[in-house]
Amino acid sequence: MVAGTGSVKKFDRAYFWLVVPFVAALISIGRVWPVLPAVMQDEYVYSMQARFTPFAEQLYPNYLFSWLYSGTSGCGAGFYQCGKSLNVFFFFVTLAFIFLIAHRLLSVTWGAMIAAVAAFSPIHVYVSYFMPEAMYFAFITATIYVALIAGAKHKLVWWIAAGAMLGLSALVKPHALFTLPAFALFAVLISLRSEGGSLGKGLVAGLGNLVAFAVVKFGGGFAFAGAAGLSLFGSSYSASFDQFVNQSAGAGAGAGVSAPVAAGTGSPVVAAEASGPGFFDVFVPHSLAHLALLLTVAGIPLMLSVSVIKDALIKKQQVSAASQFLLLAGLLSVSFAFVVGAFEGVVTALGDDHSSRIITRYYEFMFPLLAITGAVFAKFVEPKVRVRLIQAAVIIAATIFGWVYLSGVNQSFADSILLSGYLSSPAVIPIICVIGIAIALVWIFSANAGSKVIVYVATPLVLLIAGFSSQSYLLSQVGTQEAYFDVAGQVAKEKLADVAGDKIMIVGPVRYQNFTTKFWIDKPFIADATIPDGSKLTGEGFADYDYLITIGNIEFSSAAEIVAQDQGYSILKLIH
Repeated sequence: MVAGTGSVKKFDRAYFWLVVPFVAALISIGRVWPVLPAVMQDEYVYSMQARFTPFAEQLYPNYLFSWLYSGTSGCGAGFYQCGKSLNVFFFFVTLAFIFLIAHRLLSVTWGAMIAAVAAFSPIHVYVSYFMPEAMYFAFITATIYVALIAGAKHKLVWWIAAGAMLGLSALVKPHALFTLPAFALFAVLISLRSEGGSLGKGLVAGLGNLVAFAVVKFGGGFAFAGAAGLSLFGSSYSASFDQFVNQSAGAGAGAGVSAPVAAGTGSPVVAAEASGPGFFDVFVPHSLAHLALLLTVAGIPLMLSVSVIKDALIKKQQVSAASQFLLLAGLLSVSFAFVVGAFEGVVTALGDDHSSRIITRYYEFMFPLLAITGAVFAKFVEPKVRVRLIQAAVIIAATIFGWVYLSGVNQSFADSILLSGYLSSPAVIPIICVIGIAIALVWIFSANAGSKVIVYVATPLVLLIAGFSSQSYLLSQVGTQEAYFDVAGQVAKEKLADVAGDKIMIVGPVRYQNFTTKFWIDKPFIADATIPDGSKLTGEGFADYDYLITIGNIEFSSAAEIVAQDQGYSILKLIH
């Protein structure tokens, strides 16, 4: 009885550490909660889809996200705050599954500490966005947790459950499809190398995973949107692909779209873009950049995961729980690096130039999980000096490449909060890369010291630097004070409450300011155009619109009635 009582007390003391990630999460949420939106196209589309667009007409098949976040319409003008409240819930769910994964492999205390680091990592910044990321991170980490249970229980029903969870994740954000090769191969390898395993069992597990994914992804898509829900990524990418095929076949450019004409120029403000780089011009350097980015966070543990993958493919030994996690982390990292690189290459070939945009938000949930790889790494036998030398050489080469290549990437706020943080200061990337190189050198000469530094210092430090720099970038670039384009949208929402969105046109010098104004007006089908500040507009090109909102120092020379006007914006009723 005494021993049992002591056990309970120890159990209670260990779980008390869960207060730490909870407080860390509250601090992170408190910092980003007041931030106002700096909206680019994706966030505006997600908002319009969720609350105004029938499922069958949505550009992206984010049906679960749209279904749940459509409820924010009931909040009226406070829809943005209601969206953030849902994000907070899913942020806590994500941290809960990160803790559960770490707890399975390590201990309650380690799980709590890793969850606390995750709370400060870049994923917390997505609390402030009206986007699927917070919900997607929660579903995909839950999928990883279920996959690890499947790896431990070796039962087909659990592989089916993991596939079903991945299908649900794809209904939140279709880019979850990028993880499918990793999860399917994980099912095959673990079933193959389990006790009494065989190639047949491995193939059945992998097939069960794939079929469950397909049934949930496409069955759910059909339930929401009918035949339109059977696509992989939605009509937006399909339309781009069709256009690319037509252009490649020599088809005509198609009907022109009228655009505002600046007075005295005689030409549309928005011109067609020249053809960009080809597929391989983007795929090769971007895939290397994604790999380098992952290796800057947990290079040596990920190198160990490659060794585990190799052993699982070649050797017939069973794979331990810790090895299973490293194997899955390695498969996911390799899958994301090459699949996302290929995706960026394809999108560029379709006409949307991604050559200077490294998109990491599809896999930013991986970075907190890499803290677990660092902690699990300490359980493994130290490799020989020759192996450590090879591993360190790979890490140093990747780090130097990442340093050079990522430093030249354009700041892209909407595409990647992680890279926004990395690029927020000239010092961030060099600091992170120097840490990586230093650890690699220590690892060569002292495996014991290198392991301790990786576990206790390097991995959490890089995550914290990335998290705080991302947060600082958000606060400095967007901030919590309303700008004139925020006010323009909020005033227009009130003044134009009874006006259809397709009768409103917004013009301004900065694209995200135009989209932020549209976001606050909260109506679908609002047109916009980006034109130079100081432009003077004639009435040409506005025949289809009843109201014009100008952002910045833009003049309108034709007849119009001023509905509202203040510093930085005007709301005009056009007189035709």
